[in-house]
Amino acid sequence: MTGALRILIVDDEPLAASRLERLCLRAMPDARPTSETSGRAALASLSRCAPDVMLLDIDMPGLNGLVTAELATRGPSAPGIVFTTAHDRFAVEAFAVGAVDYLLKPVALDRLRQALERVQDRQGAPSSSKPRFRSEFWVRDGGDMVRIEADRIDYISAEGDYMRLHLAGRSYLLHSTLSQLERDLDAAAFLRVHRSALVAKRSIEAVGRDSSGKWIVRLRGGRQVGIGESYMASVRALVAG
Repeated sequence: MTGALRILIVDDEPLAASRLERLCLRAMPDARPTSETSGRAALASLSRCAPDVMLLDIDMPGLNGLVTAELATRGPSAPGIVFTTAHDRFAVEAFAVGAVDYLLKPVALDRLRQALERVQDRQGAPSSSKPRFRSEFWVRDGGDMVRIEADRIDYISAEGDYMRLHLAGRSYLLHSTLSQLERDLDAAAFLRVHRSALVAKRSIEAVGRDSSGKWIVRLRGGRQVGIGESYMASVRALVAG
């Protein structure tokens, strides 16, 4: 990557944003930092300022930093995401949306410089170096962090702002969106069957109707997941081979 690093700071506290702007200029004197005070304002300004990196607070009114990051990274020229927050409890969710780094406030100059350099390195790397799809997730299990391999997941269901990963005999919550997981996971291995459900193709044992006549996929272990009308064509294509 060449040229001055364009940095968009998103923080609902103006003093915190001003401090980060000053730190950015100390970390990289030729950087071009700007700031917004909300996730919605930041998203609206993306096309105008075309940032290389977003420094995102997480706990903000309206759109929080996690949702803002997920929306900001949907485009072809997505900025690198670095979270800046006073809380350490969002780290797993932050990396689930592809964060480059996670900085705790008050942000230290050396850590900020390191994060910005990581963004430069990542954006300057050839696209072939990036993974084609997610192979694992880290989720909370009580006080532990548990690694879940994607090929162990039978299906994923939406629960508000969280997704539930269903495995044999267990399930775990992950802060994400189903659309994001659909993009992250291997399309050859997972199939969207409903606006709130994504299933592993290897777990499907049958496609049919339930007692009320609604179309469902039957999964190993006896689980059933309803098929949304708009997803029937994809399911038929799977059955047809």
